[in-house]
Amino acid sequence: MASAEGRTTPTMAERVDLAAHGLFTRVGLFLPVAVRDGVAAVALATGTAFALVYFWFSGWAPLMRGRDASRELFSFGPFVNPGVILCALWLFAFVCALLAWSRTAKIVLTGSILIAIAIPWTNLLVPAWDGPSSTNLGFFVILGLLAVAGTPRSRPRLAFASSVWLVAFVGLYAANGLLNGGGDRSFWTRIASPTNLLLAGLAAVMLTVVFLALRRRTAAVVVLGSLPPWIAVWGVGIMNDDPLTALVIAAIVVAVVPTLVAGAFALRRSGVLDHKVNAEDK
Repeated sequence: MASAEGRTTPTMAERVDLAAHGLFTRVGLFLPVAVRDGVAAVALATGTAFALVYFWFSGWAPLMRGRDASRELFSFGPFVNPGVILCALWLFAFVCALLAWSRTAKIVLTGSILIAIAIPWTNLLVPAWDGPSSTNLGFFVILGLLAVAGTPRSRPRLAFASSVWLVAFVGLYAANGLLNGGGDRSFWTRIASPTNLLLAGLAAVMLTVVFLALRRRTAAVVVLGSLPPWIAVWGVGIMNDDPLTALVIAAIVVAVVPTLVAGAFALRRSGVLDHKVNAEDK
């Protein structure tokens, strides 16, 4: 396209588009289309709902106690921190997905990933900017990577899943007395603590077993494929609380994950996994 217009270098939009396709291609090497699309739908629904609650309870936080005093030290215009940019991008990507503008949604999500990576550096340059925390940024980045790996197949289901996540998040904030807001890391310290995430992870594993028992292999893989953002946050929490345990777990992961990835890649190349998924889709 650049050469056709007499240019020698791609525009910024073209570079973001290339980055999005690169991410999509690399993630897509290991999983069949049905699984990628399912994981992408879950990630987009989760990220959109999380972006909305983050905006209300942390990024803007109009009801948070001590907000004015906090903004005397750190602020981002009328907001608490630059995280509102990510929230806006996720909401825009969600709307694009509902309108079946899949390519635009992936470009926007790729842009959100790049911005999330850049925010800590911009915070160093602008003393008045602070946040989001590395935990929130990492969570958004991993969700974004999963979301660009596929295309949600059902827009009504995507909207429904986002609504379920939103209701669940707000309910958790209410149950923990955080409806007035509680700071940038309140969700991870009060709601999704390492212990609670471990219990939720065990529940997800049990759900996977149920799907396998029902011969719903695609659904089972989608559940497992949707766990990395939560596992990453849990790992960081464990590292902060108990470094020795975290190192043991990391060693196990380093030993097991390459084997699983190699096995998945071998099945993908042989066509066995695709055959099973296609059979279920029929």
